[in-house]
Amino acid sequence: MEFNKVLTKKMYDAHQEWLKDNDKGKQLELVKVDLSGANLSWADLSWAILTDTNLSDANLHATNLTDANLQGSSLTRVDLVGGLLTNTNLKGVDLRWANLSNVTLDNAILTNADLYEANLSEVWIKGVDLTGVDLLGVNLHGSNLSDANFSKANLRRANLSNSRITDANLTYANLFDANLTEVDLTDANLSHASLVYAQLNGADLTNANFTGADLRWAKLYKTDLSNTDFTDAHITSAEGIENMGE
Repeated sequence: MEFNKVLTKKMYDAHQEWLKDNDKGKQLELVKVDLSGANLSWADLSWAILTDTNLSDANLHATNLTDANLQGSSLTRVDLVGGLLTNTNLKGVDLRWANLSNVTLDNAILTNADLYEANLSEVWIKGVDLTGVDLLGVNLHGSNLSDANFSKANLRRANLSNSRITDANLTYANLFDANLTEVDLTDANLSHASLVYAQLNGADLTNANFTGADLRWAKLYKTDLSNTDFTDAHITSAEGIENMGE
C-alpha cells in the first residue's frame, strides 16, 4: 500500500483506530474522489465508505473490503486478486475487465453491477444475489456459486466450467453458448433458462430443474441426468440427451 494526497497515512491510521474502537479514530469516508491507479494492496479498508469513487486501474490485491460501501464506484481493470469482499456493497459498481480471481464475495451486493469480461475464476460467492446482473463473457472457472441467485442474469458465453453451482437459482438466466463443462448443478433451478449451444459435457445435473428451458443444440455428453426435470424443455438437436439416465 502506498499513501497519497487523497488517502493519507493519517486518515488510514485513524480508520484503523476506529475499527478497534468506534469511539476513537475516524471511519474512512472518501466520496467522489479520484483514486485511479492507486496502490491499496493488502490494506484494511473494511467498513470504509468509498462511494462514487474512481478506483479504475487501482491495485487492490488482497485488500480487505469487508462490509465496505463502494456503491456507484468505478473499478474498471482493477486488481482485486485474493481480496475480501464479504458483505461489501458493490451496487451499481463498474467492474468491467476487473480481475477478481480468488476473491471472497459472500453476501456481497452486486445489484446492477457491470462485470463485463471480468475474471472471477475460483471465487467464493456463495449466496450472492446476482439477479439481472450482466456477466457477459465472465470467467467463473472453478468457483463456488452454491445458493447464488442468477435469476435473469446475462451469462452469455460465460465460463463456469468445473464450478459448484448447487442449489443456485438460474431461472430465466441467459446461458447462451456458456461453458458449463463438468459443473455441479445438483438441485439447481434452471427453469426457463436459455442454454442454446451451452456445453454441459460431464456436468452433474442430479435433481436439477430445467422446466421450460431452451437446450437446443446444447451438448450433454457424459452428463449425469439422474432425476433431472426436463418438463416442457426445448431439447431439439441437443447432443447427448438421447443418453438420458446412463
